[in-house]
Amino acid sequence: MIKRILKQNLYSSLAAKYSIFDNYGKIGYFGDIAFRVNNNQIVSPSTLSISKGAKTASHTVIGSPEITEFSYRNLRKINLKIILLRRFANIESIVNQLTAITEAGLHYPLIIGEKSLSENDFLLLSFDENVKRTDDRGRSIASEITLNLQEYISEIDRGIKNIEEIEKDNTVKREENVVKEVNKNIIFELEKKLW
Repeated sequence: MIKRILKQNLYSSLAAKYSIFDNYGKIGYFGDIAFRVNNNQIVSPSTLSISKGAKTASHTVIGSPEITEFSYRNLRKINLKIILLRRFANIESIVNQLTAITEAGLHYPLIIGEKSLSENDFLLLSFDENVKRTDDRGRSIASEITLNLQEYISEIDRGIKNIEEIEKDNTVKREENVVKEVNKNIIFELEKKLW
C-alpha cells in the first residue's frame, strides 16, 4: 500500500515539473506517452473500453442448487484506440515507443482525466496499428492504434510477517507445546499417585 502511494506521489511530482504549456490539453498518459489535444499535437483516445470482472467457483450440494462463491477479482483489461495524424503527431516515434514498451514488458500507471484507472500499473500486452492513409513513400499519414492493456500486479500484500518472524513464532509455539505436553504428563502421573 505504501509502495503504491509513493509511486503515485512520484508520478504526480513528475507531472507537476512540466511547464504549464506542456500540460496544456493533456488528457492523460501511459509511461512517456502523453495523451493530449492542443494546437500542436493530437494524441487522443477515440474509444476506451474497460473490462472488470470477478472469478467465482460453483460447488454442488446434494439435493440443493449449486452454491456460488466469490474467489477473487479479475485483472482489469483495457482497450484504448488512438487515431494519429502525421500533421499533429510523430506516428513513427509513437509506434517505436509502443514497440519498446511492449517488447520490454514495461508497466506504468494509466492516467486518463487526472485519474488512475487502477491502483496498480498496466502492462501493454500488444498493440495493433491500422494504417489508414500513406504518403507517396508509403509512410503513414493517418493511423489507428489500438492498445491492449492488462492490469499488472507485481506483488501481493498478504499481511504476512517475514520468514524469520514466522520461524521464530513457530519455534516458540513448538517449544510451548512440548512444555505443555510434558506438564500434562507430569500432572497425569501425579494424579494417579495421589488417588
